[in-house]
Amino acid sequence: MAYIGKSPTGTGVRSRYYYTATGGETSLSGADDNSNTLVFSDGNYVDVSLNGIALVAGTDYNTSTANTIAGLSALSASDIVEIVVYDIFTVADTVSAKDGGTFSGNVTMGGTLSVTGASTLTGAATATGGLNVGTIKDATGTNTGISISSAGIITKPQTPAFRVTASAGQALAHATLTKISFDTKTGSNFQFDTGGDYDTTNYHFLAPVTGVYFFKGQFFASVSTGRGGTFILVDTGSGFDVTDTDTYLTQGLRTPSAANGGIVYSSTAVVHLTAGHKVAAYAYQEQGSSTTINATGSLTHFTGYLVG
Repeated sequence: MAYIGKSPTGTGVRSRYYYTATGGETSLSGADDNSNTLVFSDGNYVDVSLNGIALVAGTDYNTSTANTIAGLSALSASDIVEIVVYDIFTVADTVSAKDGGTFSGNVTMGGTLSVTGASTLTGAATATGGLNVGTIKDATGTNTGISISSAGIITKPQTPAFRVTASAGQALAHATLTKISFDTKTGSNFQFDTGGDYDTTNYHFLAPVTGVYFFKGQFFASVSTGRGGTFILVDTGSGFDVTDTDTYLTQGLRTPSAANGGIVYSSTAVVHLTAGHKVAAYAYQEQGSSTTINATGSLTHFTGYLVG
């Protein structure tokens, strides 16, 4: 078995003592021939030899008295007793650099902590000198919630957001509330649906999480007669109730448009939604003849996103 001995600096786990008898001693303690004081914490870690011959613990001597080798047969003058004391070796309480492990207590660093792989923080973390990260992911380390560019610009690539348009014109009957068929979320005119929460079949946005959302609905009518607006409604769980004005988040305003002398109707809303609720855009032709919503991507669109 390999011996863990003294280091080159002189700090070790073994101490050696020499005593030269004057004659008649039956116990040894205190300073040895080299003025080193005999000290040991456990007699099981002490070896004793007389003139080079090993003595048997418990038979030839005992260590019942602290820091004393007792029970010796009376020594003769010039007898040399060698005592070797071994410190109790304890493996350091460390976390393996190769295999990793767990710190159960607090960890304080005076230098820089660099993390190249995924990291999970289950408790509070304080970075007084700044925390340098490129991305922040979810608890599984799969999805990036926040990205920070080299210029310090923060983006949130998973934030629910959408912009949809209509692929075809849509007739509006007089005095009728009509859901606008926003059915296109890909292609030109910057359509998109981050998170896939907009339903192009039923023409509504489904809130994936509870939070505050911003919405804007807008459509372009090619005729200037009549009044109308874009209405944004919230599903309360039993479907869209278009007869309940309390479900209206906002009523739109109309503004003239240079295109064909028509009118642009638009409205915005900021609302707190519960996950699973739905939002859609409606139009209403209040007076005058029926009209048609033009499928013009730059003027007819429905958009929204999670604020937080």
